Amino acid sequence: MRGVYAAVVMALLASLCLSGAVAAQPPPTHAPATLMLAMLPSQLPADGQTYPALVISLVDSAGAPTVSLTNVLVFLSTTNATVAHVPQTATIPAGHAFLQVGIQTTLSPGSTTIGATSQGLASSQVQATTVRVSSGPASLTLSLAPGNTVQALGGSDDAYVVQLKNSAGQPAASSQSTSLVITSSNSTLIPGTISATIPAGSDLIYGTLTPEAPGTTTLTALAPNLATGTAHLSLNPSEESIALSFSPTTIAAGSTASVMVAVTVLGMPVQGANVTLTTELGSFSAAFGPTGADGQFSSTYVSVNPGVALVNATASSPVIGTLTTVQPLVITTLSSSTTTSTAQSPPGFSLVTGLLPILVVIAVVVIALVLVRSTLRKRRGTLEDEFSAEEAKA
Repeated sequence: MRGVYAAVVMALLASLCLSGAVAAQPPPTHAPATLMLAMLPSQLPADGQTYPALVISLVDSAGAPTVSLTNVLVFLSTTNATVAHVPQTATIPAGHAFLQVGIQTTLSPGSTTIGATSQGLASSQVQATTVRVSSGPASLTLSLAPGNTVQALGGSDDAYVVQLKNSAGQPAASSQSTSLVITSSNSTLIPGTISATIPAGSDLIYGTLTPEAPGTTTLTALAPNLATGTAHLSLNPSEESIALSFSPTTIAAGSTASVMVAVTVLGMPVQGANVTLTTELGSFSAAFGPTGADGQFSSTYVSVNPGVALVNATASSPVIGTLTTVQPLVITTLSSSTTTSTAQSPPGFSLVTGLLPILVVIAVVVIALVLVRSTLRKRRGTLEDEFSAEEAKA
């Protein structure tokens, strides 16, 4: 029986330690690591016009799309100005995943390499090609920016371009305007249809999509007498979070507790989020204010009467929108000396959290002992009944 007790205790302690280790894991961060360049579409008309075809996006160390919580200044260059021109600089706004930059083509078709650099980020290059537009369109192509997978945060509208192509796959213009529609296989992500028109004499048209929920969808561009174009879109959740904590978690009436609000998005601290604290029991030294560079806002809770104070924390900013959480703070009638002792405990320790694992282990052991004793009594009673029956037969 001692082996049973030991196994029960060890299993419970292992479970408690494991759960504590998991809870201590910090959220993964998706801080920008690399600039990513793309052309939308891959070929532009060599007609001297300007097209929002250069797409600058941000990816994390794993190559997944992400955002920056501050403005990102990007320096641009081109190796062949006789083919196309780009501005010297461009800025990706805070909270946005990508930026479309205008490329001014020349009348000379050809190719050029466009480069992008930014402090603290890996650089990127892309080849831009311009061609003379032919006639006789036979199909549609549909392309998305910044790519097939995007991040739902801030400016989460996605760019698209529909281009007319001839039977050889080259850009082609029509002498008449081309009316088209774009449908989505997932109406939750992209509801309804999108209508657009490519003007006469042009080979392409740009537009934006506004996804309404994370997920995946297949987009299809359709027009009469033209082969359809398709593209796949995946929208990742934005992973905003707000955490509210107290130290200590249990206080005596008339004493105080430190309050901490932490705001993150994609694992990155959000600076400048406006935080508001409210409760119907007690007050705060600072009921509202912005988060710092670490994404945190701190205050002090002042208790009055015993009870459970439900503290509501709200954080808002253009990057995250509005986030809300509610946490309870227990106010007891403990003496001030007990409260002071608790407040001087090591960080992250309180009377309740410190004793809880021990109390749970004791309770489990007691229950196990009671069950074992009950089982032994039943077996002993059964054996005595059988023995009495045997004596009666004899």
